[in-house]
Amino acid sequence: MGVIIEFLAAAPDSLTAPQSADTHTAANAAGAVQVAVISINSHKVGEVYGVLAASPLAALVGDANAPERSTLVTRANFDVLRAFTAGLKAVRVSDDALRDLADAIDDAVGEARWRRCDLLIVAT
Repeated sequence: MGVIIEFLAAAPDSLTAPQSADTHTAANAAGAVQVAVISINSHKVGEVYGVLAASPLAALVGDANAPERSTLVTRANFDVLRAFTAGLKAVRVSDDALRDLADAIDDAVGEARWRRCDLLIVAT
């Protein structure tokens, strides 16, 4: 089974970390807006999770018992995500799934920064 990673822009301080059991309900109540999404096919999930486990987004890695996993990245930490994606692109350029993940993160950070929002990232 694959995984979908959603990136939602949320007004600063409108959400708290860690998220409630139903992250989407909390995000909707806070007026969060989806700014990017990526679907990882089942053949690449292990590799993507392996990279995420050693990253600032380690909270997205979990077992199949958790219906969703999420992490809230504040605007102050956007540069950390950008550094992560720059490293990912430099080292793993030949892997489409990892390059697509890096591009999705970059797009989401750019959009959230433009909106002056925090970034909620949810994996389901």
